[in-house]
Amino acid sequence: MEVLETVLRIAHIFTGVFWAGAAITVAAFIEPSLRAMGPDGGKFVEQFVSVRKFSVYMGVASLITVATGGGLFAIVYSDRLGMEWVGSVSGISIIVGSLAGIVAFAEGMLVNRPTGDRMAVLGAQMKNAAGPPAPEVVAEMQALQERLRKAGVNSAILLCISIIGMSLAHWSI
Repeated sequence: MEVLETVLRIAHIFTGVFWAGAAITVAAFIEPSLRAMGPDGGKFVEQFVSVRKFSVYMGVASLITVATGGGLFAIVYSDRLGMEWVGSVSGISIIVGSLAGIVAFAEGMLVNRPTGDRMAVLGAQMKNAAGPPAPEVVAEMQALQERLRKAGVNSAILLCISIIGMSLAHWSI
């Protein structure tokens, strides 16, 4: 069981660091820069998402993080689920941190992913259009960009809460 726990812990930490770090970097630096660049940011986004497959890596990292976190919870904490532990600093911290990560994962799958997919379709239409895009297409793209921006900031905040919760839980064991 120690080997499995060690493997899960390493995978959880590595993918969690990637996921949270990337989400925070995108929300704090990349997205505001792209917004400031206007249409010139389109080439970066195409390279970042379509060629480098950033969204795929984020999806895989978040899935591995949540799955390994569930496995670790079952191994490490399942015998501590009494009210005494649940009400302790460690219990509250791990539960709040876990729930924040799970909500961030759900938001990524239910909001970010479909929004990004729709933006890719619209972006391809705009790129292949004979003339300038129709005003309704531009309006939809702007609405999608704002939705993705808000969801990205929210996910970054949730992942910060998760990091704090996980850290506090391990310091107080």
